Amino acid sequence: MRRAVAVILLAAAVIAAAFFFISRSGGGPVRAVKTPQAGPAPRILAVSDSSGASPKAQPRSRKLSEKEKRIRIGSFERPKNVPKYRILQKTTDRRHGVRAVHMLVDTRAGSQHAYVLITRDIKARYANYDAVGIEFTNSAGSFGYEGGALIFNTPAGSRYIGYVYAPPNDLGYVVAKAD
Repeated sequence: MRRAVAVILLAAAVIAAAFFFISRSGGGPVRAVKTPQAGPAPRILAVSDSSGASPKAQPRSRKLSEKEKRIRIGSFERPKNVPKYRILQKTTDRRHGVRAVHMLVDTRAGSQHAYVLITRDIKARYANYDAVGIEFTNSAGSFGYEGGALIFNTPAGSRYIGYVYAPPNDLGYVVAKAD
C-alpha cells in the first residue's frame, strides 16, 4: 500500500513538473523560421600591379609567382632585453610549398609586452619559415594556456595561417595574451 501511494505521488510530481516547464516555454506555438532573401555573391577584389592594370582574380590554390616568393613581411632583427623562454615542443609542417612550425614556449614573463618581445625574437630565429604558431605557458605556475602568437614571414605563410585575403598587418606577427 505504501509503495503504491509513493508511485502515485512520484507520477503526480513528474506530471506537475512537466506541465510547469511546458507552460513556461513561451506560451505559443513554434513557428518556422522564414528564409532570408540572399543577394548576389560579392565580387572578388583583385590587386592592381604597378602599371595600374587589374589582373583577373586567381584561385586560392594557385602557385606563387617568383616575385611573391621573395616578399618578406616585417622586421627580422632580434630585439634587446628579451625575457627568458624555453621551447618545450616543436612540430614542423610542410604543405603546398609552405614551411611552418608550431611550438609550445615556456616563460615566466606574463605581460603582453614580454610576449611581443619573445615573438619578435622567435620571428628572427625562424625567418626561414613561412609561418610560425606559438602557444605560451608557464610551467612554474599553472602550466595552462597563457597566450599565443602567429608569425607570418611571407604572404604564403599568412595564407597558411588563415589570412586568405591579406596579412592583418605589416609587422609580420599577431600576439594575444590570455585573460
